[in-house]
Amino acid sequence: RDEKRGNVRNVATRKFQLGTVRLLQERYADALQVYQSARDSFERLGEPGSVTTAWHQIGRVYQETGNFDAAEAAYRKGLAIRVQQKNLRGQASSLTALGTLYNDMGRLEEAAAFSRQAADIYAQAGDLAKEGLCRSNIADMLIKLRHFDEARTEVLRAIECKKPFGHAATPWKAWMILHNLEQATGNLEAAARARGQAIQTYEAYRRAGGESQTAVGEATPPKPDIPDEIQVSGLHPGFIGLG
Repeated sequence: RDEKRGNVRNVATRKFQLGTVRLLQERYADALQVYQSARDSFERLGEPGSVTTAWHQIGRVYQETGNFDAAEAAYRKGLAIRVQQKNLRGQASSLTALGTLYNDMGRLEEAAAFSRQAADIYAQAGDLAKEGLCRSNIADMLIKLRHFDEARTEVLRAIECKKPFGHAATPWKAWMILHNLEQATGNLEAAARARGQAIQTYEAYRRAGGESQTAVGEATPPKPDIPDEIQVSGLHPGFIGLG
């Protein structure tokens, strides 16, 4: 119906939303097909922001299926557009995605470098929430690399960044990363204190009605940031539309 009316953007947006549904359903071939179709439509419309968002999601599909070379190419396509558009927050999102990808590939030095670039951009923009998320993930990578001093700097900064946002920032994860660091360096008393903080903040979250998560402080691999162009509708967190 929309196609008959010639409303190309509306059709492209609906395709993008369908791609998100298929991604959540793990129907990756279908998701890739509709994301690519949406990207082509947005290119014809001359909407670089939406083109970048489509490239980002295409990268996610490839990453989920283990096609890391194609994922990197897609993320870098999006990053190049964001650099051209001087979209700093968008660049941080793309760099975060590349950090996640390299983490999945086990290339932790490069993963940490990408993530640190993203964190620095978020710091420059005053986005404490996203800076805290990035620095928490960087610290986890650096512990695995046994770069303990750098890891301490990053995780302490993450804890400070997360403070203003309460439960929404999942502070217990950063505290448990600090616990892991203290254990790795043999500081058992400090490790116990950090674990106590993790338990305290997690229990406060649960008392406030928060849903059960993985074991307290279980360090999870960083996920690609949702790009700034994407807005989550009020209907369901999986139904994503273009801004």
